[in-house]
Amino acid sequence: MVQLIRHIRESLQPYLPPSEISAISRVICCEILGVSTRDYFMRNSLDLTNEQRATLDSVLKRLKNQEPLQYIQGEAPFLGRQFKVTPAVLIPRPETAELVDYIIHNEPHEELQVLDIGTGSGCIAISLKLSLKNSSVYAWDISSEALEIASCNAENLHAYITLDKVDCLSDELPQAPSSLDIIVSNPPYITPIEQKEMEENVLKWEPHKALFVPQEHPLLFYDHIADIACRRLREGGRLYVEINQAYGEETCRLLEEKGFCNILLHKDLSGKDRYISSQYYLQKT
Repeated sequence: MVQLIRHIRESLQPYLPPSEISAISRVICCEILGVSTRDYFMRNSLDLTNEQRATLDSVLKRLKNQEPLQYIQGEAPFLGRQFKVTPAVLIPRPETAELVDYIIHNEPHEELQVLDIGTGSGCIAISLKLSLKNSSVYAWDISSEALEIASCNAENLHAYITLDKVDCLSDELPQAPSSLDIIVSNPPYITPIEQKEMEENVLKWEPHKALFVPQEHPLLFYDHIADIACRRLREGGRLYVEINQAYGEETCRLLEEKGFCNILLHKDLSGKDRYISSQYYLQKT
C-alpha cells in the first residue's frame, strides 16, 4: 500500500497541488480500485490485480490531462446524494448547495410550483423536489446532452421533475409553467477576462456554454431570467439566483429596477457574495 500511494503521489506531483493529491490518492485507492478504508489507512500490503493496474494507469493518465476526478468517476456529491456528471454538465459546487439548502430551510414545505432555469445535471431541481415533497418542479436547459444527464439523475434518485429544452434568452418560451412560487437559477456569469484566474481543469473540461457570458454584458442571463420571473411568478413569488461575486450590487440593482423587493445579497461560507434572494409583486397602477 505504501508503494501504491507513493506511486500515485509521485505521478501526480507535477500536475496537481499536494493538498489535492492527498485527497485524490485516497479516492483512487478506496473508491476506484476498491481498497478498503482500513487497509488504506493502516497501509497494509497489497498486490494489485492486472485489471486494477490497468484502471490505475488509465486514471492517472486522465488526471495528468487535467480531467476532473468527478468526470473520471462519472459522479459528484451534492447535498448528500450522488449525481451523474459528464463534461456535458458543470460539476455541482458546494456554493450551489448552500443556495439550495437556504431555499429548503426558508420555504414552507407545502405544494409549491418551482422552476429551475439552466438545470445542467439537475442537482438543484432534483434536490428541491426531494426536499419539498409535494411540490411540482420544472427544469429548463438549452443543452440536449445536459437534459439527458438530468433525466438520468432524476430516475436514479426517484425524483419526478418535468424537463424541457428551453433557451431562456429566446422570446419563444413554453407556456407552462406559470403562477410559480419559486424560480431558481445558477446561470452562466463568468466574464472572459476572469479566465486567467480559473483552474485549468475547469477551462479545459467543463462546458463553456454553462460558464461564460460576454464581457460587455455580464448580467445578460439575469436580465432575461428576471423578465421571465416577472411574467411567471405568482404574487409574492421568490426568485433565487447564484451570482458572480464581482457583480453582486449590480445584480441587486437590476432586480430592483425590474420591480423586485426584499432583495437580499447572501455570502457563502468563504465570505464571498454568492447568491441573491428576492420577491416579486405585481406593480399596482
